[in-house]
Amino acid sequence: MPANTATRSRRLKPITIELLIIVLLLGATCYWLLFIRATNSGLTFENKLLIPEQLFGTVVDGRRQFHLTVAEGSREFLPGKQTPTAGVNGPFLGPTLRLRRGEDVDLIVQNNLDEITTMHWHGMHVPARMDGTPHQKIEPGVSWTASFPVDQQAAPLWYHPHPHGSTGRQVYRGVAGLMWINDDNSDTLSLPKTYGVDDIPVVIQDRLFDDDGAFRFARNQGAVFGNTMLINGTWNPFLQVESRRIRFRLLNGSNARIYYIGFDDNRKFHQIATDGGFLETPLQTNRVILAPGERAEILVDFSDGAEVVLKSYPEAGFLRTITSFFRGIGTGNLQLLKIVPRPTNRASHALPERLNTISRIDPSLAAKTRPMVLAGPRQGGR
Repeated sequence: MPANTATRSRRLKPITIELLIIVLLLGATCYWLLFIRATNSGLTFENKLLIPEQLFGTVVDGRRQFHLTVAEGSREFLPGKQTPTAGVNGPFLGPTLRLRRGEDVDLIVQNNLDEITTMHWHGMHVPARMDGTPHQKIEPGVSWTASFPVDQQAAPLWYHPHPHGSTGRQVYRGVAGLMWINDDNSDTLSLPKTYGVDDIPVVIQDRLFDDDGAFRFARNQGAVFGNTMLINGTWNPFLQVESRRIRFRLLNGSNARIYYIGFDDNRKFHQIATDGGFLETPLQTNRVILAPGERAEILVDFSDGAEVVLKSYPEAGFLRTITSFFRGIGTGNLQLLKIVPRPTNRASHALPERLNTISRIDPSLAAKTRPMVLAGPRQGGR
């Protein structure tokens, strides 16, 4: 080898090693930013999780009646800052309505906002004229009654406004709440059922705040994404539970964000229900994916006594996660709620072997088979 070639080779080796080190460091930094560091890191989990009030209604002439008033309010989410809000029977969000299959109900909605609203019963089987869509407008100062029989199995539902052109904004201000249906099957299941103790409502919402504490309802990257998490309207929340099996009824109440729900220690849990009701058997998993408006019920065993954080993981795919990061809407790596187990002498509920019997439709009875593709935009003919 000529002397000048050998000298050049010796000079290139250190440069190559330095470049390799730089690339590795950049790669490690990017991985940490995208997949390890939470978008809302730095939470101290010092605010007790708020639990929405339950509303059972009153029976009048054989019908169960619920009175819901939609009005403006104010709430301190961030320390020292008041946020203008709207809610149902309160300043933000609304009560959890407890319904039972087989009952006739009247839901009486009073609109005390200064704009048109509606009230939609998301997931409820109702006649079209009672569905609370943009066709059932409630003018300011006016009330509207939705009357229907509850004729579906036990399930976690929710309610929210649905006026044309302002649905997202009104929900963002806080007009929404949960509806839980019970039936004979749910009565017989040995599941946690003590509301707010071992049967926990969890409404997950992301928000943007202005410097003065006001909500900022603004499109970013084609939709409304927030960087501050509210759980049941609580920022920086924790929840004390007994060291046994706990039931969480989850709702994605956000406008656009999809959550990949799990725990920061990656523990396994059991999903027992979806939007439509109980699964046939518990499903062991370590993730539940929730799109906006979607619900799920999970059972989590805290008998080990370890503190854990309920969170959303950045699992939307590598390219989408990178795109979300550089577009400023976060990676989906979000801390939601710290769970603090405390010792108890009470025995944990056993995991049911069976939850439900779901009737199957026989495909051979179909008069015509039509293929349907449910997906995003097609690319390259696929």
